[in-house]
Amino acid sequence: MDEVLKILSIIMVFVGVAIMTVNIVLYFLFMRRIRNIKSIKNKGILLYFPFLLLIFFLIGYILVGALGNPDVIMSAILFGGSIYVFVLIIALNSIISRILESDKLMKLRYDDILADYERMINDSNFVAYVNLTKDFIVERKGKIFEEFKDVTYSGFLNHLRQSLIERYNSKERQALLTREGLIQSFEEGHNNVSEIVLIQRDVHPHFVKIDVEIVKQPETGNIMAFIVERDYNREAVNESILNTVLEVQYDMVAYFHQCNYEILVSSPQASYLPKKKDGDFKEFLEEIIYPQLADETEKELISPEKVTKELKQNKSYECVIVLKGEEDEVFYKKYSFYSLNQTTEMYTLLVSDITQEHLRQVELNQKLSLALKESEKATQAKTMFFSNMSHDIRTPMNAIIGFIELSKKTEDSQIKENYLNKIESASKHLLSLINDILSMSRIESGKLTLVPEECSLHEIIESIHNLFQEQMNQKGLEFIVNDEIRHPFVLLDKNRFNRVLVNLINNGLKYTEQGSVTLSVKELEANEKEATYRFSVLDTGIGMSEEFATKIYNVFERERTMDAKNIQGTGLGMAITKSIVELMKGKLELVTELGKGSEFIVTITLPLLDHTLKEEHHEEMMDIRELIGLKVLLVEDNEINQEIATLLLKSQGMEVIQAKDGQEGLDKLDETIDIVLTDIQMPVLSGYEMTKKIRKDHPCKDVPIIALTADAFKEDIEKALDSGINAVSTKPIDQEDLFSKMIAAIHHEI
Repeated sequence: MDEVLKILSIIMVFVGVAIMTVNIVLYFLFMRRIRNIKSIKNKGILLYFPFLLLIFFLIGYILVGALGNPDVIMSAILFGGSIYVFVLIIALNSIISRILESDKLMKLRYDDILADYERMINDSNFVAYVNLTKDFIVERKGKIFEEFKDVTYSGFLNHLRQSLIERYNSKERQALLTREGLIQSFEEGHNNVSEIVLIQRDVHPHFVKIDVEIVKQPETGNIMAFIVERDYNREAVNESILNTVLEVQYDMVAYFHQCNYEILVSSPQASYLPKKKDGDFKEFLEEIIYPQLADETEKELISPEKVTKELKQNKSYECVIVLKGEEDEVFYKKYSFYSLNQTTEMYTLLVSDITQEHLRQVELNQKLSLALKESEKATQAKTMFFSNMSHDIRTPMNAIIGFIELSKKTEDSQIKENYLNKIESASKHLLSLINDILSMSRIESGKLTLVPEECSLHEIIESIHNLFQEQMNQKGLEFIVNDEIRHPFVLLDKNRFNRVLVNLINNGLKYTEQGSVTLSVKELEANEKEATYRFSVLDTGIGMSEEFATKIYNVFERERTMDAKNIQGTGLGMAITKSIVELMKGKLELVTELGKGSEFIVTITLPLLDHTLKEEHHEEMMDIRELIGLKVLLVEDNEINQEIATLLLKSQGMEVIQAKDGQEGLDKLDETIDIVLTDIQMPVLSGYEMTKKIRKDHPCKDVPIIALTADAFKEDIEKALDSGINAVSTKPIDQEDLFSKMIAAIHHEI
């Protein structure tokens, strides 16, 4: 056994010596390679530690050989140590090989950047080659260095900071460009640093992009930086505009690859979005979106499976989901997915808030629904309007036609006169109805306008009293007028306001069988410029039901009680009255009780006149005899109207020359004609055109011309006067009005 151990010891010694010989050769190769590496600073440890191990084990082998009888344990230790040193040197050689390869690649990168150095100058504001380790600018090119002479990078950076705009460039962003910041970035494995900064250059703010390439110099191991500044104003502005538009338009713009997402742009107002800018889409849905859904059934709409399925069939997929806020407010979000490739593994998501748009749509739908109901209501009202109008027109027409037929069958003059009086009454009612319909039409179309004029309220009240006194007497009613006005002279549309008072008093007259109708006028308050008046019309008639009082101002509304059903009326008077009062910025009120009577109250504020009008209490009597012997040219295309007018004129002793249109009127006009009466709307040549031709170059251009027309509105009268017509008298012909205007015209008073 001892012999075997002895042989084993000898074998281990000889093998160990052989391994140590190999170790020595490998060590010298290692020393040679490590000396060529400049980037390793503490080479002593790597050199001397393996060397000491070699010396130690060599001495051990020498001692064992000198003894001539090696111990098994000692031999084993020496053999194991030889193996350890061998493995160590092999490992160190492997590490050195990788370092050399890395240095080779670094040198290649360094050489490439160095080769591009000159090219960078052409498209840059400045280029600097900086030794960060020693804080020294090796080489520099650019206009900025013409005014800066310091050769240290720290000094250059301080100079650059003077042009930075602080409100845009944060302290953290500026720290990245410092010498220490660049070295730290390199040590953390970042070879590139890029920053966009806003600087003040040439007076104006300007965006620039600073790119820094950081490398280690192969020969010295110093950390070097190539710094390039380029103009970035257009790109920065475009990027800022794009981000602003996206932030305003969308809550989120995200990019998806398979089930992973990355948020590219997010709106600051979208507080429900995660702070984390990337992650798993399913987790995003389950942790952020699903808990906020107002309806859990909407989960399916934005599930990854649903989105993938839809995008396989179409290039895009859109859906709307409803989210609940912290205070139970509701938000409508539109999710728009767009495929970026055919496999649908990549797609974009645009999330927009359409809450306001949804609310506007809901409001619009409500308005459309309301408009539809109003349209249906208007259609019904229109149908009712024509039905009522047909009834109200046919009633007086039936009376007119009926009494005409009866007049033909009787020879009794008294009965005929009675029939004619009833025909006259029905005709006036029909004319009143037509006027009311036309007035209502103008009110509804917004064409009714006021024509204020200087007038006296005393005169208006007196004329109203004179107009109704006889009618009240005939019906056995007392007509009471109370006038408590201190400032009677005002600016007022006299004709329109007369219409208001006439309608109200006529209403009281119709619906009162016994008792009285009272007109009370009281001045409530006044200052230097205006006064407020209260006009009250009180009757002791049949009154109104509470139901009818709420709709008395509706078109064609009339009381349907037994006491009122036989009273003639158009159902338009009160609607017209209310519209005129409101147009005058007044207020119309009603106090009524069925069976006891009604009171209408008009409160209105009117401008006061700064002078006193002379009140005329007498009327000049028209001398109709002045018309006898006048030669009148009557221009009228309607044969019936022509015949009626001719008979009326001849009945007053006038001579009439007839013409059927404006051109014939021009041909028949000569110096023997004293006055022209003309219709307006005629074939060949209208009354306007005929008058203009007469006034322009006709020998009788000064002849008085009066229009007989059914166009009785303010703008029609103004148009007639502008054409040269002296006055307008409306159809049906009012004899008193026509004859008074003819007399005024021949005396050149109009």
